[in-house]
Amino acid sequence: WDSEDPGLIRPLLNALTHGEEETAALAAEALGRYLLLAELGKISQARGAEILKTLLNLYQKDDTPESVQQAAIRSLGYATDERIPQWIDSAYRKGGTAWTAAALGAMGHSSDMRWEAQVLDHLDSPDSLIRLEAIRAAGEIGTEEAEELLLLYLKDDDDEIRHAAIWALSEVGDKDARGALENERDEADDLVEQERLDDAIENISF
Repeated sequence: WDSEDPGLIRPLLNALTHGEEETAALAAEALGRYLLLAELGKISQARGAEILKTLLNLYQKDDTPESVQQAAIRSLGYATDERIPQWIDSAYRKGGTAWTAAALGAMGHSSDMRWEAQVLDHLDSPDSLIRLEAIRAAGEIGTEEAEELLLLYLKDDDDEIRHAAIWALSEVGDKDARGALENERDEADDLVEQERLDDAIENISF
């Protein structure tokens, strides 16, 4: 979700309570963008507080579908509210693929190094969804210890895994990562892949 139009906040909030489960889950995840904008001061704190309260209430309700709760906790990861870490931890402790992936997503969105151990633990998960979320979280948190594994994922057959590793390395990598990305750039035949690698290399240089 890339839109920053605050006019969409109200329809998204309405979709949380009046939409079908899939629609509500999509709305809950989309609202994370606006929580981040509130944290960055790009929309009013009042709107951010309303989104936070709504998502937190939704997450805690027993009758909220799990897919919506999982989307909510991902978005809540952006908030700096002191209550959020305990709810991320509670999601993580539920176990299973969907909950672990959602919790890792929230950990990444928090950019909080307190979650570094959990992220590192799942970087080599046999579950591709959990592994993908851990790779993304490593980049968002800035987990430099992840670099060795991330370099291996540059050769992964799964495009999502490889693309996530490219981005994560652009956030946490050093000169070795830059060299590996430059090698990938030289070998890439696809223009889109070349541009993705160029962006990553530029980000490391910056």
